[in-house]
Amino acid sequence: MERNINYAENYSFSVKLNRAYDFIEELKFQNKKVLVYGNSRAGRLIANLLGECVVGIVDKAYDGTESSERLYSLNQVSEVNYEILLITVLGRESEIINELVDNYAVKKDTILTLNLSHIPTESEKVRASITDSNLNLEYNKDRWGSESKWLNLDNYGYSWDGGNSHTLSSIAKLSDTYLKPYLKGNYNLNILELSPGGGRFTYELLRYANSIDLVDMNGVCLSLCKKRFSNLTTPIQFYENDGQSLSCVSGNKYDLIACFDSMVHMHPDIIEGYIAQFAHLINDGGIIWLDHSGKGEKDMGHRTNMTDLKIAEIATKNGLSVIAQHFRNSHDCISVLSKV
Repeated sequence: MERNINYAENYSFSVKLNRAYDFIEELKFQNKKVLVYGNSRAGRLIANLLGECVVGIVDKAYDGTESSERLYSLNQVSEVNYEILLITVLGRESEIINELVDNYAVKKDTILTLNLSHIPTESEKVRASITDSNLNLEYNKDRWGSESKWLNLDNYGYSWDGGNSHTLSSIAKLSDTYLKPYLKGNYNLNILELSPGGGRFTYELLRYANSIDLVDMNGVCLSLCKKRFSNLTTPIQFYENDGQSLSCVSGNKYDLIACFDSMVHMHPDIIEGYIAQFAHLINDGGIIWLDHSGKGEKDMGHRTNMTDLKIAEIATKNGLSVIAQHFRNSHDCISVLSKV
């Protein structure tokens, strides 16, 4: 029988645990050399989660007399090749920072601490276009509905907001890693791609296509793709929808349904609506391949409040099974679904 359980404290712990995990994942994704401060259970646990990023653990209680490949004394800090010194001793961070800087010549800008009680400021809160489904539709139509932006700012989707992000080879590698293994060597698939944008991932899908249908809420995207793939012999059909309905392709059946780097911007209600329709459009044994926000809403990158677990729940509700889920970076997840 349960007694004296403080559920509010349980919830608080859950929130802070999730924050800590997200922090660790973000740090791991940076792929920098991390020296962990603290050989406690927390320090060792965090070091294990960071994996190959960790170059060692430094602890005040260790005097360096015993041989250890990964454990260092404070006097040995200067001998370690690290980029970040992560303090995992909680509650005494200020004291530890002062000691490291004053007594061991550690540069303050290399020191990192956990922040489990951060409350977003007004400027950090997510935009209404992330949380409101109607505003989300308006935002996505406006942001991705300009030919000038696609050509001059986004470079057909290989860069965005003026920053270089992807190349033909990096997209090919992503496809070979996360898509190809689930296609079982088939190169004659009837494919539906949702929100192809400038056709960045369409190039990869065409490698496996007997035919391909492109559906996008922005007509300019379809026009760009039509010009871009005009010389190909693979049958391509172009459909403009309202950002929610797939009635334009009702009655069609597909072996592969894919959406890359677009669903990350879609409101969860819209995603759920699409998955319910995918369940009727996919052939038995076919693959539904979705790239979506994997850890909830995030203003940077306009990521919506979708997670890997939510996708799994939606899939099950619609008679689909989850074959695999992969985080392709620190936040975005690829879910591979199939009809049960």
